[in-house]
Amino acid sequence: MAETIPVLARSEAKILRHCDYYDYPRSGEVDWRGKRYWFQETDVDEVFRLLDLSDEQWQYQDERTAAFNEHVGEYEVYVDGRRRQDRSKLKPIDEWSKYYQDERWKIGRRETFADRPVVAMWDWRESARG
Repeated sequence: MAETIPVLARSEAKILRHCDYYDYPRSGEVDWRGKRYWFQETDVDEVFRLLDLSDEQWQYQDERTAAFNEHVGEYEVYVDGRRRQDRSKLKPIDEWSKYYQDERWKIGRRETFADRPVVAMWDWRESARG
């Protein structure tokens, strides 16, 4: 018998950081039940997969985040799952290329994590917010 994958409402998990953002976060790290998972948008807007990454994949994501913060700035943070910006923490723009041109970090922006198990679906749509 196939295992049922739970569907979470928006309030059931909290974003810790995002990797991709356009109008809303598209992928990144989330806390659900005290454990971190990777969230990734599906083909349906505002519906995400929660994925259980390997230790090696988390290490890569943590290193990538550290490089971003070092060269671009830690100007976006999440407090209780809500995005906060402080543009005063941005690094000078001529420093950004040290991150964006580094081949190690370009790969991660296209990562699908297709090999990782889906532990839950996370639905942000208005109809699911209840």
